[in-house]
Amino acid sequence: MSQDSFESIMHRIVLRCWADAELKAQLLADPVAVLQAQGLQVPAGVQVRVVQDSAQVVHWVLPSRPSELSDAALEAVAGGGPLSGDLSSTSLPQIPGGWWGDLIRRIAPTVRPIVNL
Repeated sequence: MSQDSFESIMHRIVLRCWADAELKAQLLADPVAVLQAQGLQVPAGVQVRVVQDSAQVVHWVLPSRPSELSDAALEAVAGGGPLSGDLSSTSLPQIPGGWWGDLIRRIAPTVRPIVNL
C-alpha cells in the first residue's frame, strides 16, 4: 500500500469518527475490525489500541528502548547528564514494512527528541 493510500484511509477514518459517534465508539472498542473494514490489513498477532486526547488528558507514546544502549548511558541521560561514549555502533530500530511501518514513517517526523544524541 502506498503512503498516499495509507494516509488517505487514516484521514478518512478520523473525519468519519468526528462526524459519526457510532463509528468512533466502534474504533475505540475494536480498532482492528474498523481498520480492516477500511482496507488496512493488520498482521495477525498485532494489537492496536486507539485512544483519544481531550482538554484534560494528552497521550504520549513512549517508544520501546533500543537494545543497543547500555544501562549506564540511559541512566546518565535520565539523570540529566549528556549521553556520552561511542554511539557509532548504536543502530536505530528498523522500521517495519506494511501499514505499521507506514504509520511510523508518518508520525516519526513530527516527534522532536528531548535529548540530542
